[in-house]
Amino acid sequence: MRSIFRVYVEIGFWFLLFHFAMRAMSFAEVHPFSDQVFLLYSDVFVQGLRFDVLIYSFWLLPLAFLELDYVFLRIFRRLLAKVYIIGSLLWMAVVHSMDLVVLRQQKIRMDWESFHHFDLSTMSLSSVTYLKLLLIVVFFFLLTQRALTLTAQLKVRFGGAWLVWLFVLALGARGRLGEHHLRREDCQVSSVSQLNEVCLNPIWNYTKSR
Repeated sequence: MRSIFRVYVEIGFWFLLFHFAMRAMSFAEVHPFSDQVFLLYSDVFVQGLRFDVLIYSFWLLPLAFLELDYVFLRIFRRLLAKVYIIGSLLWMAVVHSMDLVVLRQQKIRMDWESFHHFDLSTMSLSSVTYLKLLLIVVFFFLLTQRALTLTAQLKVRFGGAWLVWLFVLALGARGRLGEHHLRREDCQVSSVSQLNEVCLNPIWNYTKSR
């Protein structure tokens, strides 16, 4: 029986690694890597990581409650957890895919307005973009399979360890210890607007634009 900490850390590792890779590829398209831009890339990566951790923590919060071994929900909690994992990761894959196309074409992250005016037939996509879209599909498919496998081994009981983990997730979902949550201004790390867009997490940007 795996511990809740080990399961969520393993899923989180792949989740954050994927976002790191996508951000690195987007950064390279805007600004070629060199010694002179290392510090700039570090800023983009560090701030972007904070947004990624925020989204991952928000995603885990409902799952943390669904994995509790409630007596009166014992029959349904596993089914609810599976539906949540599959549905939420499928939605993330769709948003990431659409955001990739919008970022490539318009040089900005996808927001609520561009989502409703999204028309793939009017866009010309390069072979690199198609490869990235394939990467997104494969990653979220594998992540869904892994998350289902790992969480199926969990049997979490209410107690001190669960409350500590819930507190950690709440801190991660805030993104910072200050008065405010993470804001778009926290990704203003460069005078190049497209680099600031690369810093943002696509899920965060889309949900916050509503």
